[in-house]
Amino acid sequence: VIVSGHEWNYIATQGPLSNTCQDFWQMVWEQGVVIIAMVTAEEEAGREKSFGYWPRLGSRHNTVTYGRFKITTRFRTDSGCYATTGLKVKHLLSAYLEEIQSVRRHTNSTTDPKNPIPVLIHCSAGVGRTGV
Repeated sequence: VIVSGHEWNYIATQGPLSNTCQDFWQMVWEQGVVIIAMVTAEEEAGREKSFGYWPRLGSRHNTVTYGRFKITTRFRTDSGCYATTGLKVKHLLSAYLEEIQSVRRHTNSTTDPKNPIPVLIHCSAGVGRTGV
């Protein structure tokens, strides 16, 4: 996809389930994702639409572990029509740390046209709002 003259790769997927969170974070890690766009509410009409794959602010140490990945919520801002959540992802086997940056900060940065970083987009099933 080309936006404002820059090429963006993207990964379209379903939202992770409770039993696929480790796989979800493995994909984020392997693909170098720094933006996750969740285009669904966690709950709609009383039904869960997306499993909470990141820890809520105020939870114990704002941290949760899925397999080899330790996820920490750094901040959350709510603008009314969307929320931005900053996450820290740590690979426990290598102790390597990756920051998942907010959309606003990332889109104002420059990208390497030879190696564009993919944006991960998901709704609940991955075929509705996620579709292009």
